[in-house]
Amino acid sequence: MVLFLSVTSALLFAVGGVFMKLSHGMTHVGYALLVNLCFLLEATCQGRTLVSGDLGPAYLFVLGLESILAFLCGVFLFGETVTMTRLAGVAAVIVGLVLLHVE
Repeated sequence: MVLFLSVTSALLFAVGGVFMKLSHGMTHVGYALLVNLCFLLEATCQGRTLVSGDLGPAYLFVLGLESILAFLCGVFLFGETVTMTRLAGVAAVIVGLVLLHVE
């Protein structure tokens, strides 16, 4: 259940980021409301994950996964550029996520 809530939290945060971009600086009310709804739901899911896990690894897992998802949204939804440097950054995040769960 913790993994499901963590992944859901990361997805909500990434989708909220997409709506934030579409809101043009929070000037489009409909998208701005969707941003806030996504972030409220994300905080609720993440809060539930923190009940049974350590704060640091649980929080960083969600942020790392959200970063990867946001990168992918940028590439596939907004046509943002993929460079070797950016891919190296994504790889570093993935390595960090793995290291968080090695005991």
